[in-house]
Amino acid sequence: MGFFHAMCNSDARLDTKTVIVTGSNAGIGKCTVEDFYKRGARVIMACRNRSKAEKSRDDIIQNCHDAGKNLGEIAIVELDLTSFRSIKECAKKLAAEEQRINILVKSNRELLQYFLRDAAVGDE
Repeated sequence: MGFFHAMCNSDARLDTKTVIVTGSNAGIGKCTVEDFYKRGARVIMACRNRSKAEKSRDDIIQNCHDAGKNLGEIAIVELDLTSFRSIKECAKKLAAEEQRINILVKSNRELLQYFLRDAAVGDE
């Protein structure tokens, strides 16, 4: 059984939804943020580097400038998934500020590489 590739093509409105996307300042994560933003969601970009996330957010907003009036909103929260302290701080912040999280998209290529590197070294 091999891998397969599929693309979700949905135009369902997400106006009342809050979405967190990790690894969202580039690649698939950034495209995912843009898609949810266009469909009206409140999207939280969870990224290690705030300045890169802000640049990506600005790019997305600029790209969607002509998309219409029913856009969502984009927020940024710092999150380094290789740091338990960062995870706890992010979770505490989100629990205090968000009424609910409807969708979580994990899009961290670097995280997989981190764990594979440690597994190869034998770190636990």
